[in-house]
Amino acid sequence: MKFVVTLAAIAALSTVATATLTQPTTAEANASPAYTTNIRPEIDADRDGRISRAEAANRPRMAQHFDKIDANKDGFLDRNEMKAAKAMRQAQKIQ
Repeated sequence: MKFVVTLAAIAALSTVATATLTQPTTAEANASPAYTTNIRPEIDADRDGRISRAEAANRPRMAQHFDKIDANKDGFLDRNEMKAAKAMRQAQKIQ
């Protein structure tokens, strides 16, 4: 019985270790095409998948509306916030 418990513990630990070791680092994630976003690289200079206030400063209209677009108030614009802003702009054009 002790052997089975020990074997199960080893299996569980090896699964956790393997999962941890296979997670990409931030640098790998930024460099890998599998982690790309729909945010254009000329806006997302550091390619982290979100737009900082500093990156938005290069786009006057985006900078002007940054706080309004940043729905979760984390200081970054992510893909979902950008999609919501685009939908809001399109809805305003229709009216």
